[in-house]
Amino acid sequence: MRTGGAKDGSRAVDAAAVQDGRSGPDGAWRGRLELHGIPCAEPGGGPDGSAAVHAVLVKDIEAVGVFERPRPVWIAGGAAGGGRRDGWTERGLDRLPAHLRRAAHQAARAAYALRMEEAVVWLAREGGQPVIAGIEDPRSAGDEWEILFRERAARAEAGGFRQGGRGAPREVLLGADPEFVLAGDDGRILHAGRWLPKSGSVGCDRVRLRERWLYALAELRPRPAAEPEQLLAAIRSELERAERMLEGRAAAWLAGGLPHPKLPLGGHVHFSGIRCTGELLRVLDNYLALPVLMVEDEESLRRRPAFGSLGDHRFKPHGFEYRTLPSWLVHPQVAAGVLALARIIALHHGLLKLRPLDSPELERRFYAGDKAALAGDVRRIWEDLARTPGYARYRRLVEPLRRRSLLAQSWDSRRDLREAWKIGRLRQKTSATTGFMV
Repeated sequence: MRTGGAKDGSRAVDAAAVQDGRSGPDGAWRGRLELHGIPCAEPGGGPDGSAAVHAVLVKDIEAVGVFERPRPVWIAGGAAGGGRRDGWTERGLDRLPAHLRRAAHQAARAAYALRMEEAVVWLAREGGQPVIAGIEDPRSAGDEWEILFRERAARAEAGGFRQGGRGAPREVLLGADPEFVLAGDDGRILHAGRWLPKSGSVGCDRVRLRERWLYALAELRPRPAAEPEQLLAAIRSELERAERMLEGRAAAWLAGGLPHPKLPLGGHVHFSGIRCTGELLRVLDNYLALPVLMVEDEESLRRRPAFGSLGDHRFKPHGFEYRTLPSWLVHPQVAAGVLALARIIALHHGLLKLRPLDSPELERRFYAGDKAALAGDVRRIWEDLARTPGYARYRRLVEPLRRRSLLAQSWDSRRDLREAWKIGRLRQKTSATTGFMV
């Protein structure tokens, strides 16, 4: 049963929970949203904060309609808005203000987490942030909302949705922007922005600490490539460039998922030439994120669900980026395996049918980092990957990661990644290693 996941049973449970939870996130699915790190409104409705002020129509993983209501609509004894559109104003998808972009993003995340391909999502605002106040199948949201949903979904389909539709490039390209941090002699994290530019193939990225933005992270932005070997070579080249730019100013370069308790890192993989869909994201979750989890160390596992939740993605002008993975710069073998798996999935995702993470129990085990409970399904995932035409082509790149994954052999995020990559002179001491306390 677990080989293919509890797909049908899970969907039945979710559908029933949605029907029972029409008055807000008090149904069985509330816990599932919170497992994914998706905030929900306080249950019960009324003036305690669970007033629906946004309505988002979600088709697959995209918002096809966004509505706003200036006055709160209390969720009590029925769907938010009472199944009517009175007082709601539609906002243009191509010019959404930041707060509505965040609401649309949270709505799409909620629908994905509940495996709903079509949804009307009601959101409140708490602490200035959008929170899920209710979610329904369009057929249960009232005639007006259902008609509106069908119209907006048809319009989005005709327009090719937001990306991957008309005019998409034919060639599948891979890209990446993995992050790492710099540590001084005393172990403190150094401010990467002191030496690295904000733009360019080697640069810095910002993180929010103590209510302010700091450019604390170093980031590689190699040119996209069709083949994983090419992208891997570009990453090595950018690491060598970073070594020249930093001139030994850091005692250690650290990657992984959480090399410092307040600095989660990502290893985002970019795709172009392929349309991002909920089904593709589920393949990436099961055939990429799940095997990689088996080699993450304890520190890395703790970044979820606040960072690296299942299905985490972002649309880009070139396509999309898959954001669930931690920074795999820890070792070139891990990096090679990740990029090769991404290429295999891009080429053969239609052949990859196993969905162990459709099981709510295994989904919880994933977020808990319970490798022992997931080991059997990971083995079946690797066996299924080996049956694809592309696996033999990329076997040399994939095999080291496969062995580590099956043995649950964790990386060490405390190790200087330059040692594994054999980059530059290691741990060169300098007077410029003053850090900042985080």
